[in-house]
Amino acid sequence: MYELKIVEQFAAAHQLQEFQGGCERLHGHNWKVEVHVRGSELERDGLLLDFRVIKKETRRILEKLDHQFLNDLE
Repeated sequence: MYELKIVEQFAAAHQLQEFQGGCERLHGHNWKVEVHVRGSELERDGLLLDFRVIKKETRRILEKLDHQFLNDLE
């Protein structure tokens, strides 16, 4: 079994609605995202998956979350 892992980060705000405590107020976090890819076979080039591909796709998704108010997103 082969495994690939990347770690990315983004910053965003949110609030826990109807929560009794400080987290009910608007606050932010630095979020850590780990992407794990597993496979039993390598491609012809000897790679499970090109790091550039998984990093590019992950960053494309995280751009939509970075510095956003998460409660407003679907």
